[in-house]
Order: sequence, then structure tokens, then C-alpha cells
Amino acid sequence: MTAWSLREQFPAPDAIELALPHWLPAAWDKSVASRRCSNALNAYGHAFGYFTEEATSDAGARFAAVIEAVTGTRTPSQAEKTAADHLLNAAAPDTLTESEATKAAKDILMYALRSETVHTGQLHGPESLGGMPLGMFSADGDPSYVHHMTTGVLQHLCRDILIQSLGGPTNDPSAILQGLDGIREGWMSIGPPLPV
Repeated sequence: MTAWSLREQFPAPDAIELALPHWLPAAWDKSVASRRCSNALNAYGHAFGYFTEEATSDAGARFAAVIEAVTGTRTPSQAEKTAADHLLNAAAPDTLTESEATKAAKDILMYALRSETVHTGQLHGPESLGGMPLGMFSADGDPSYVHHMTTGVLQHLCRDILIQSLGGPTNDPSAILQGLDGIREGWMSIGPPLPV
């Protein structure tokens, strides 16, 4: 789709060939055939929309739902196990222990905060500031910023788990783990991070 219409004076833009990953056609078939996959894709799309609008609390809840949909579970412990298993299996050999992967999964999924958002409506991200802009601060001193940054890490983890569950390649989780380590160490930043 383009913005071009028959009423405009300019010719339509030339078609551009788009090369799709080799695994994508089979992933499409799988997503159509599996309710879990279609639910996970739908949840991811909505979560990403919330995240780009900086409605981080809602995005975090929906990103967690992606992992729940992929696993077919409603329990935090099973979703955390799925995330930990993914991190452990995708990491280079001998770079991550099982306990480190479990701790990372718990920290990234933020189930306690998600539960407060879903059940009581409490906001944890920048939306809780009531429109005040984020400025220069340390991540370890601003809970709303920590939540926003961690939701960004969760977004990347969900994307990787979703791609793998659809038959795509397994991505090295080192960037995800480095992002989490940076949050734990208290990054300094100016303004909110750009969603990617």
C-alpha cells in the first residue's frame, strides 16, 4: 500500500521487490493454523503499539501475554521457565548458568508489577508521571524509567521467542542480557529510550 491514488497527477511509484526470510512462509502457515501463534502475534502487535506510545505498563502486561500464549499457560512460573529456557538454550555454551537465566527471566517479566497493573490499574512506567517529560536521571533512581527500560528488554525477548516458536532462527540473547545488566547497574540517560 502507498499513499498514491488515481486522482493524483504523479505516476505510481515503482514496485520494489521485498526479499523475505526463507522461514517466513511456513511461519505464516503455522500462525494461521495455530490459535496460540495467532494470539501471540496479536498480543505482540498490541504490546508494541502501547510501548511506542509509552504506555509502558500496558505494554509490559501484553508482552508477558505473548510468552503465555506461546507456552499455552496462565501461570507466571511457567512463563518465567519458558523465558529462562529460551535464554539458556540461545546463549553461547558456558556463558549463562541456569540460575542466571532464571533470575534474568524473573527480572525481565516483572510479574509483580504486571499483576498490579492488570488487577488494580496501577501504572509503573513514564505514563505514571502524568505527562511530565523524562529528563536526565539514573535508571536506579527512577522506578518509572527502570520499568520502561525493562519493558524494552522484554520486547526483545518476546520477539526472539516468537520468531523461534514460528520456526525462525534462534537469536543470541547477549544484547538482551547486556540491556538487563545495564538497567541493574543504573545507566545514565537523557530522555526516554527509543523503542526499537
